[in-house]
Formats: sequence, structure tokens, C-alpha cells
Amino acid sequence: MIAKDLGIVTKRVNFRETSVVVNIFTKNYGRISGILKGFYRGRKEFTSSLDIFTLNEVLFYPRRSSL
Repeated sequence: MIAKDLGIVTKRVNFRETSVVVNIFTKNYGRISGILKGFYRGRKEFTSSLDIFTLNEVLFYPRRSSL
């Protein structure tokens, strides 16, 4: 199931040559982190959307809880 939520980017770390690891604080799911593979390979106008403290609409697959 794909989740959709508003979130603020709290941390961004470059990973290898073209990927980025981000931490995002969302309204309904709290802190989530993920990797965006090939982020720097594509179009350059999306790079500013992951600046620190920017508000974005996030689509992601939430983890299944084992509790």
C-alpha cells in the first residue's frame, strides 16, 4: 500500500555518485528515512525540493509493523 503525506526534510546525505539518503518528518507517520536512487542523474530542477526544511508531498511504502 502506498502512503501519501506532507513532510519536512530534516536531513539529506549524498550516497555514492547519484543517490541521496533523506530523513523526513511527516504529519501522520513521524520520522521516516529512505534512499532516492539516481536522484542526481535526472533533471536538475528537482534538487532544490530536497533542501533542508522544505515542505514536500511524500509518497512511500510504509514498513509493516512486527508488533
